[in-house]
Amino acid sequence: MWYNACMSIKKKDRDWYYLITRGMGISVCAASLALFIYLLRILAIHGPDLVLAGFFLVPVITFAAGLVFIKLSKVETRQASEKEANLLAKRIGILADTHGLLRPEVLEILRGCDCVIHAGDIDREDVLRQLQAVAPLYIVRGNNDRGQWAKDLDEQIRVEIGGIAFFIVHDKKFIPKDLTDIDVVVFGHSHKYFCETKDGTLWLNPGSCGRRRFSLPVTMAALEIEDGGFEVIRYDISED
Repeated sequence: MWYNACMSIKKKDRDWYYLITRGMGISVCAASLALFIYLLRILAIHGPDLVLAGFFLVPVITFAAGLVFIKLSKVETRQASEKEANLLAKRIGILADTHGLLRPEVLEILRGCDCVIHAGDIDREDVLRQLQAVAPLYIVRGNNDRGQWAKDLDEQIRVEIGGIAFFIVHDKKFIPKDLTDIDVVVFGHSHKYFCETKDGTLWLNPGSCGRRRFSLPVTMAALEIEDGGFEVIRYDISED
């Protein structure tokens, strides 16, 4: 699931699709209102008429169609914003298994990123809201993400960011065998950092930057994109 939050790239309200669909919607609504008023004047002059009453359905239907056009113009520009953000993203924060704890050091790293990938086990809605407030967020549901707030989270995501194709899932046992056209697989669950290329695809588990599990280090990652390639940076987080 993609969340549009505090995006530095603003919606282009003046793109052609927006202008055409919104203009059509406003024009249709205005014409419908004019027709409705005209019919009311005829009704006032000639009195109640069953045939005339049937004509009132025309402005009602066309007005509803105009509202649909206006709504479609907003949907398209939201989709354009997502695509534009994906195209221009150069630094991606990658984390998993926060388990209800979002450390200040982690937040500071994420604030320097164009978007964030979280591979599940957020555990609490307030952590999700904090991440949403930092950057555009791609997040999947982990096995510990329960409750109404987590219901709409996807279990897996395929998305292209900055020209890099990602597959995101919480548990690597659900990674498909066919990774054709996938550049980077991001997963979590084990709390153990892993970064290795297999058959041309990078497999990345950023580890856990939430509560420490056993003696495993507290880690996360960032992926920097440049000239069609990318570099992964590992962060070891202090527990202070």
